[in-house]
Amino acid sequence: MDGRRKAYSCCGAYCQVRYILSFLAFWSLLNLYMLRVNLSIALVAMVKTPKEQTKGEICPISKNATDLEGLQGGVQFDWSSRMQGQLLSAFFYGYLLTPLIGGVFALRFDALWVLGLGVLAAGILTLLSPVAAQYGGPWALFATRVGIGIASGMGFPSMHTLIGKWYPKSERSFQTTVIYNGVPAGCVLILVSSGFFDKWGLLGGWPAAFYVSGMSTCVWFVFWTVLVYESPHDHPWISEEELQAITVGGVGPKKGGNVPFREIAKSVPFYALCYAHFANNFGGYIQFTYVPTYFKQVLHLNIIENGALSALPYVAFMLLSSPSAYLVDRMRSAGFSINTLRKVANSLAFFVPAICVAVAPFIGCRPVAIVILFTLATSVNGLKLSGFEVTHIDMSPEFAGILMAGTNTVANLGGMGGPSFVGLIQQKYDSDVSWKIVYVTTALVYVSGGIVFILFGSADLQPWGISPVTTQVDNATPEEVKKENSPENKSA
Repeated sequence: MDGRRKAYSCCGAYCQVRYILSFLAFWSLLNLYMLRVNLSIALVAMVKTPKEQTKGEICPISKNATDLEGLQGGVQFDWSSRMQGQLLSAFFYGYLLTPLIGGVFALRFDALWVLGLGVLAAGILTLLSPVAAQYGGPWALFATRVGIGIASGMGFPSMHTLIGKWYPKSERSFQTTVIYNGVPAGCVLILVSSGFFDKWGLLGGWPAAFYVSGMSTCVWFVFWTVLVYESPHDHPWISEEELQAITVGGVGPKKGGNVPFREIAKSVPFYALCYAHFANNFGGYIQFTYVPTYFKQVLHLNIIENGALSALPYVAFMLLSSPSAYLVDRMRSAGFSINTLRKVANSLAFFVPAICVAVAPFIGCRPVAIVILFTLATSVNGLKLSGFEVTHIDMSPEFAGILMAGTNTVANLGGMGGPSFVGLIQQKYDSDVSWKIVYVTTALVYVSGGIVFILFGSADLQPWGISPVTTQVDNATPEEVKKENSPENKSA
């Protein structure tokens, strides 16, 4: 082992194996979000515009507007707004069931296999989705989406467990952001490619959204199983220098550690984190599930324009989130309070989108302005990756997966409720009124989430954040461990 580490270290800094993990973890989240979002853009081509949404038009229909009957894939289904809302929510009915299980499994067993097998199962079910829709109808597709949600629920808790093991504090914000940029990247890839597939009938038209994401997942799984290891100590290629860089001054999650469920259940910062996560998911999932529908029903964009402009906010998300995360890490190293940094980043991530989505439906038929507002909302929301999204690891590197499992379970009530809420509102009101109700409600939820995190959230290492049985993964002495957990270092 030592010989292989020494030989591998000759490759230099760019060969460090944690960067391989970063790339494959990024790809895993790219896959998970392609699996999650593909139905949003596919429905634009799969389903005729419901009659209730042809009333109260905001923008006139131009000759360049969406002509779904002219698509090579064709329009096949006549599903109501309520049925579409149920289909978009189906993923979250399943997703609600497994985050906590995934968090416990990631701690008790190997997080890389919990994540890998979950993503693979979701990919296989995605490949079966077009068959379910065509031969089983909406409820067969609904059942498939529930299954995809169940399998995907293992992903984020397992990812947080791996991040807690593999990255030192000085890289935590940046590497977490690099990995989580797989989320907007998945949205961009599936939204843009699906528009072209739908227009030209490639791979059957709208089914391509499912085939591309499913096949990408299967290819990723091969690389994941070959190149990723559970912890730095398990990796046969890691150099001694990189191992020290990862572990010095850090505590790695210990497999089988006793989870302090009682203490977590009494933690006010944990509940603040739960609500911030809920608010983010309520607003964020309405955005990425319904922006393509909004562009179709309100702006009357054709399928190519719809896909490209629906993807634009996520390109902006990636461009803003990584530099901001790097800045947060540098400011943390310079001595700024981690609590202050997390709360400032999170406040921008919630309050700016709230303003943007509240204004958009009231400015009339101004497509350029609306696209700018939606792009600004989603891009600035990327600061959440330096806000609440990484706070789980700050509060407890060892139990970050469990914390993510808990907050993600609560958050998915928002993910499940948001699309269903939109479907119900659209069925009851005409287009103009329904979108105003939807986006004002979204803004209020964002604002409440930001306020709760400011008042009650905390990025300090919690008293229960490291179990008594956890051992240092480097050569630190007990005195150094005690110093690491001292009040002076908790806010460093």
